[in-house]
Amino acid sequence: MKNHYPLKHVTLVIVSLLLISFSIEAQIIVENEINGENLNNYNPFFEGQYVSQYVSSPGIARGAGIEGNDAINRYNARDWNVEDLNEDKYFSFEITPDEGFFIDFFSFEFTTQVSSTGPVFYALRSNLDNFQEDIGSLVAGENIIFLNSQIYREINQTIEFRLFAWGATQDVGTFSVNDFILRGYVYSNECPHPSFSGEISGPAEVIPFSNGNIYRVNEIPRANSYVWSVPQGASIINGQGSNEISVAFDKFSGEISVYGVNLCGNGVSLGGLYVTCEYPVIYHHDFGTNTIDEHPYTDEPVVLFSGLDTSLWANSNNEWKSYAGVGGLPGQALAARNLENDPVLTLSLCVKPGYEMRITAFDFWKKSSPKGPSGWQLFVDNVLLGEGSSTTSGLYVGKTELETHLVHLTDSVLVTIELIGASNVLGTFRFDDFQLFGEVSCIPMPIESPDDVHACEFYTLPATNYGIYNTEPLAEGDTLEAGDVINFSQIIYIFNQHEYSTECYSQSSFNVGVHPNITTNAIQRR
Repeated sequence: MKNHYPLKHVTLVIVSLLLISFSIEAQIIVENEINGENLNNYNPFFEGQYVSQYVSSPGIARGAGIEGNDAINRYNARDWNVEDLNEDKYFSFEITPDEGFFIDFFSFEFTTQVSSTGPVFYALRSNLDNFQEDIGSLVAGENIIFLNSQIYREINQTIEFRLFAWGATQDVGTFSVNDFILRGYVYSNECPHPSFSGEISGPAEVIPFSNGNIYRVNEIPRANSYVWSVPQGASIINGQGSNEISVAFDKFSGEISVYGVNLCGNGVSLGGLYVTCEYPVIYHHDFGTNTIDEHPYTDEPVVLFSGLDTSLWANSNNEWKSYAGVGGLPGQALAARNLENDPVLTLSLCVKPGYEMRITAFDFWKKSSPKGPSGWQLFVDNVLLGEGSSTTSGLYVGKTELETHLVHLTDSVLVTIELIGASNVLGTFRFDDFQLFGEVSCIPMPIESPDDVHACEFYTLPATNYGIYNTEPLAEGDTLEAGDVINFSQIIYIFNQHEYSTECYSQSSFNVGVHPNITTNAIQRR
């Protein structure tokens, strides 16, 4: 038996589940809003229940170990005061497909209500495993349980779900079901459409104009082919028609979805994956919580993207002061004073060998004293990226997208913020939460890509301008040299890695076909 936890321990589980993005197009198989007074007089209760065509259900029922309790608009019961799950204390839901029909279940949604002395532990189980294993995680309130397992597909006999509860502090403590919906797909065995799609796996965050992003869905029952849709501007490089695709993105976010197809028709797309397509934060400094008085300031930033090195903040007055930043506490911002002569703040970054940086946007928080600077200008390597005013109330600039990205930045990169318009040497400027958005990627390494070759007896490897020969990918296997003789058919790989970075490399391959002469005996005439 699985472990069970009090309500306060499982609340976050169901909240996370409810945040999953999906569009419910699955058929309602059984539904009851459970309206009326003293419904506990019925066992089972069927009034007002909707049941799909080709399906039967007697309604919600009580197990023998609990007693009905008067209530309005809910199916209510008491006697849940046991320490562990009791096989007689449950609500029951039975569904039976007609002969010749099947059910693929998608989800079980229901709302429960518990009194102050009612049960605090809950479990949903089914007769498919003799009520042994829990299905999902439950709370008192709204629940959506996705029936993703293959065992809930192609059901052609009675299936019973039981909602168990226990842990009430008094026998008068009550627990009720206020409404329920079972969703899925009912079909005939004569010519069934594909079932609905399952969860799509793959990256939910991608960089604009990236390719080779892989998305996959488990095989859809009865699907002969798959139809995918991708966000605006994106394209499917390969895999359309299968349950796995490779996608190249443009610059737009959106949903990826899929449905199955067979000769009988189309399936239903459920559980689409929303993909955010934007450049990430590659540098972020919140300036910590310690008093800042060292100059230059070299503490580690919150985010320093792989491929970047060094973070050094300085200013033309050669000192930092400690003032409150965004959080309102001392030491949470860089602060400069003596600003009458339009000082400059500088951030020195270093792009590691083999990499290059793209900057697409920036953001930071700023605040001036009444006699401090009235404006600012932001430059990267002397290129103006943005400018604005600075007020006495602390405000974020807001994420500022660059119309033209700053690209191919390598080696030392200098970010400067020029402060303008201070009216007195006592003027101050506070600066916090500096962020750069963009991409840090490997500089493409040059590589040769020979055409496939065919030889009669052997092939001699020519000299290469870039890279080394190997018998396996990623410089594995045997290393080959120019002039080596290849006397049997194989794939030859060429690998070129950056001198200072193992992450930055290029690779190509070509086929060598060796076809030795075939000697045959002369045909003898009789």
